[in-house]
Amino acid sequence: MTDSIASALRATRQRYGLSKTAMIRLLQRHGLPSTTFATYTAWEAGTQPKPAYAEAVRRALRRIGRGFERIGVTGSARGARGTRPRGASEASGLGGGVSHPVAGDR
Repeated sequence: MTDSIASALRATRQRYGLSKTAMIRLLQRHGLPSTTFATYTAWEAGTQPKPAYAEAVRRALRRIGRGFERIGVTGSARGARGTRPRGASEASGLGGGVSHPVAGDR
């Protein structure tokens, strides 16, 4: 049980490339308003929350995952960076995007 909460928190945070603070804010928004930096850090280190609270953490993590899926962020082992579609000039390293379009962007 202890490892499952700690590993689930770490895995969710890494999958979506979130900072600890961002993860805490998401937990607060998804039903755990009293989560502090200290309690979150303790959970991630392996301290076991009370059984009812542990279930609330699991529910919040499921909701967070569904929310990211709904907006199209699939996540990856590297975190959420690199998931945005890029135009050809941007992908080739020439910079620009919209302000300096090349034929491949159109």
